[in-house]
Amino acid sequence: MKKFFWLLLLITFGCGKQEHKTNVKQAALDQPNLAYFTDGEIATYQNKNFSFLAQFSSDFKPLENPVPVHSDGTEFSDGKAQLSVWGSLGFMADEEKLFDNLHPSLLEFVGTDLASFKKASDLKKLYLSDLLLGADHERITYKLLKDNYYVISGYDDKGNIFYQKTVKLLNHFANFRMVYPSEKQKKYESTINQIEMAISYF
Repeated sequence: MKKFFWLLLLITFGCGKQEHKTNVKQAALDQPNLAYFTDGEIATYQNKNFSFLAQFSSDFKPLENPVPVHSDGTEFSDGKAQLSVWGSLGFMADEEKLFDNLHPSLLEFVGTDLASFKKASDLKKLYLSDLLLGADHERITYKLLKDNYYVISGYDDKGNIFYQKTVKLLNHFANFRMVYPSEKQKKYESTINQIEMAISYF
């Protein structure tokens, strides 16, 4: 495994003070609650609405005309891969509609009746919602649900590989999604394997 992290994504609740060297450069982002800094090989993205930051290779630059990510986030690219980072409050969709559309095999996470489903955590509902959302245009090859995060990965409708991770903070969620060409799998496998999310409260 390479020592150098192609991409280090560190999501931290309550970013606190950040010390930057004199060569720090800041790029303007359209949304006032977002900030992007580069310091040598590391880029830092700050989401002030949800009090978290993301750090990754400075090869990833903000897109000039990014598509808004869930109304609170932005997109970056290194020319081959695309990285989206955003914050979210929780599950805001129709619970009954999601429950009615779930495959029976997924009910093991939330119970087999609507009352049990409504008592499930937002993290579980978001996980199931993302699985359902991708069912029509993505081929999911890997999924993992833990107490404070979940991962979904596979191939999109263009044959690109995607990797998405959502982490629960105190009362909200931090998310990132990386998409890259399947022919670059070997290059980005080490990138994805070395992604690290850590939560730090103050």
